[in-house]
Amino acid sequence: MHAFLSRNYRPDLALRHRAMFEWQFLDEKSGQARLICGWTEGRLIAILGYITTQVFWGSCSQPQTAAWAINWMGDPESRGLGWLLMRRLQEQFPIVLGVGVTTDNQKIIERLGGWSLFHEVPRYLCVLDRHQSGAFLAPSVSLAELPPEVPLRTTPEVTFLSEGTTDFAPAWELYPSLAYGTVRSFDYLRWRYLRHPAFAYSIALLGPPYRPAVCVYRVERAFGRCQGNVGRLTEFFYPEDARGERDGVELLAAVIQRLRAAGCAYADYVGGSASYSHTLLRVGWSRQTEGRQLLPVRLCPVEHSPFSHSLEFTVSSELPRPALEQMYVTRGDGDQDRPVTFPSVSG
Repeated sequence: MHAFLSRNYRPDLALRHRAMFEWQFLDEKSGQARLICGWTEGRLIAILGYITTQVFWGSCSQPQTAAWAINWMGDPESRGLGWLLMRRLQEQFPIVLGVGVTTDNQKIIERLGGWSLFHEVPRYLCVLDRHQSGAFLAPSVSLAELPPEVPLRTTPEVTFLSEGTTDFAPAWELYPSLAYGTVRSFDYLRWRYLRHPAFAYSIALLGPPYRPAVCVYRVERAFGRCQGNVGRLTEFFYPEDARGERDGVELLAAVIQRLRAAGCAYADYVGGSASYSHTLLRVGWSRQTEGRQLLPVRLCPVEHSPFSHSLEFTVSSELPRPALEQMYVTRGDGDQDRPVTFPSVSG
């Protein structure tokens, strides 16, 4: 596996670090990695990794088991195996989703048939320090195009989810916009964020345990063409009633204050749900124009080349096919918020 990942990705790939590989793929019950592999004469030539998770699909009352496909890759001479690996995964799960669709992946799902593809999940920007953000602008972007800074406001005290939290129990029927997407249960949030081997996330909460507003974020240190801190939001949701929306607005304001205090130039959020995006816009965020990237997505090192978050999914014939605006998908799903490299991959 070390050799395969090295030759198909890069020698310093984070997944070649044991802690990262096991966090991403290890099934603790079976002790095996969640990977479908192609071999020839004892040589590994193709892989399709996946994350098994509970998802809501049409309502927030009956979770189903689904798979997020990740690290779908084959040796150049063996990429014809890709459709076979994906077909095998589809045979195991009624719902299969993926992010970061490459040209090769798109050709395969077209051959398989029955897939929905969205080329760009919306990205939202929050300018925290206009002067600092100006240093991140691409050469083709003028400072006049940069949105204004999000205004300061009084914010409430918030709490944070931790390993020791015992009362996180959202009544999911209060969150109808989560009806298509991964169930953000305590077990999921603990694995995905609190136990991440590389990134330090904060999971901020506001409201009673049965109806909290939730925002997950981290601070990333950019380097390369420019340096500085950038805030990355990976989750934002709240109960969809008047009280829940107020808590959502207040929680978002509190997180913005913390990111500003951490010296962040700007923050971004990638998400498909139309309902929660309205709140972002209400408090001063702006939606990135499709095909126009004002501030960089990739920060380690900073790259000004355009990058968009794509989404693909397929479901069994009896299940509905939602529009992107109906789905709660974020950068936290799949493998879109994961380090590319570690300083050492010897582990």
